[in-house]
Amino acid sequence: MKEINEIKAVGEWVVLEARRVEAETKKTASGLIMPGKEAAGQSMNTPDHNGKVVVDFFVHSIGEEAKEKLKTVNVGDEVIINDYDAQPYGDGKGNIYCLVKYSNIKCIVKDK
Repeated sequence: MKEINEIKAVGEWVVLEARRVEAETKKTASGLIMPGKEAAGQSMNTPDHNGKVVVDFFVHSIGEEAKEKLKTVNVGDEVIINDYDAQPYGDGKGNIYCLVKYSNIKCIVKDK
């Protein structure tokens, strides 16, 4: 696999960094099973893995046209997308990046 030195979005595209997370299933005191992030649409199929990898998506770079439309989204923000919209790319160093159109970003995740 070719090693990527830098990846930068152009036009109406946004590059997201996919960071792997643990998908844990929780059980409430009353015995109710609560699924982890995977059931909430934060999983993706990657070409180098069998099955799904659960990830959080962070904005890596924003194309010029996308910046005009996404005035409240900044580099480093955690976002939620539909994983079917993402085109995954590996950089040859174990990192996964996804290319999406700006309109495929559904919301920004803010921690408490």
